[in-house]
Amino acid sequence: MRKRRRQSREVPEALRLARRELDRWRGRQSGRKRLPREFWAKAVDLARVHGVNRTARTLGLEYVSLRQHLERAGAASLSPPVGPAFVELLPGRRTDPGLSCTIELEDGFVIVSRAKRTIQFPAQFMLVAAMNPCPCGYFGSNLRSCKCSPGQIAKYVAKVSGPLVDRIDIHIDVPAVAFSKLRSRAQQINSDSLRASVVAARARQTRRFGTGTVLTNAHMSHSQLEKSCKLDATSEMMLKEAMMELGLSARAHDKICKVARTIADLDTSDDIRAEHLAEAIGYRKFDRKL
Repeated sequence: MRKRRRQSREVPEALRLARRELDRWRGRQSGRKRLPREFWAKAVDLARVHGVNRTARTLGLEYVSLRQHLERAGAASLSPPVGPAFVELLPGRRTDPGLSCTIELEDGFVIVSRAKRTIQFPAQFMLVAAMNPCPCGYFGSNLRSCKCSPGQIAKYVAKVSGPLVDRIDIHIDVPAVAFSKLRSRAQQINSDSLRASVVAARARQTRRFGTGTVLTNAHMSHSQLEKSCKLDATSEMMLKEAMMELGLSARAHDKICKVARTIADLDTSDDIRAEHLAEAIGYRKFDRKL
């Protein structure tokens, strides 16, 4: 039992190396100076793994200071940049009444506000959300009949705010897979082929944007969109009719163009053709329900 306690008190190698680095830095300084940002970033990473108390004690840092740096870094930054964040049963999410949360999906940060404090966290991620078509989950299904009234369905869909839907690039229906397709032995597109298409499309985007801050079509500015998403007369008319019929916003307009540009990249096409734009418009199905 004593041996186990001694082993648990041993300082991990990562903390020991960080302590040596910090001691060397302090030895080169004359007087008391602030720690560099790079070291605070490393201390935050270590605190996520080994705990704030243990990291602060080992490195000789103030607990409160390390805690504040950890809060500024944000919980959302634990995932890799542009990593996926999946939200299941989106209309059923419950929030704390005393908590206000504003997510700026396009700007890459989230603001959390409580009674006495507001904190901004970095949150550059890819949002993937799922929801049922109705409370019982069978509206539009060919397998089972829906038991919900139109009023119940409308109330359920209204739980998802319009501004949030407007900021999501693609929203589509995913019907249940029929048994015949589940058991089918027909040749399907495999993951390797899909990955090759995505890699080729990303290579096209890299050549398009160069080495700037914008890396993908999703982060294009409006001026870049006008340059990279030119449409012919037929596509212009199609987009205009979709905007008027669905009552789409300016943000939805830009997202349709960006998605159409990506579809064209996957199709190894330099120009956005009418079929690319039509597919992108078809991915705005939720706008028709709001």
